[in-house]
Amino acid sequence: QNERGTTVESLHYCFIINPIAGKRRADVWEKRIQSEMEASKQSFSIHRTNAPGDAIRITKAQSKKKIPVCVVSVGGDGTLNEVINGAAFAKNVIVAVIPTGSGNDFVRCFSHPEQFFSFAALQSGTVHTLDLLRVNGRYAINLVNIGFDCDVVEQASRFHSLRLLCGPIGYLVSVFIVLSRKMGKRMTVVTDHE
Repeated sequence: QNERGTTVESLHYCFIINPIAGKRRADVWEKRIQSEMEASKQSFSIHRTNAPGDAIRITKAQSKKKIPVCVVSVGGDGTLNEVINGAAFAKNVIVAVIPTGSGNDFVRCFSHPEQFFSFAALQSGTVHTLDLLRVNGRYAINLVNIGFDCDVVEQASRFHSLRLLCGPIGYLVSVFIVLSRKMGKRMTVVTDHE
């Protein structure tokens, strides 16, 4: 039983796989999830995203169920961000993550990030409440970036179709490309207070 009072047996696990995250091993992860969850005899479903916004839509659909649901983001920080936005303020949804993306910044906040790959830990872990950051009507779970970081992510996303440049190598190449360009952007910052 976790601190929300939900027994593990009563949870439905909904895995949302982003097939273009990281090294694009969606088939491998789907087989592993199927095998692990069937062995545990837990209720589960597996969904793949096809376009931006799919993980939000799938998570919102899960939040309308009358049972407790653990939505597991199987992808990178972008997939997790969509799941968070779909789950925000849903009373019956717990969010978990299997970090299969390129960056995986969120799990680096924890002392044992390898535990995020453990199905035993997923099913026996403790639920923790986390704050969300609200920016321009969307939610973020660990950080919000502007400028250089965003330019690198945007550049790296262009490499998704090139298998050799997926994952950390694509990020490293993107850093060098962005550093070679002219830096700086004009922006206006508006606050609620004068």
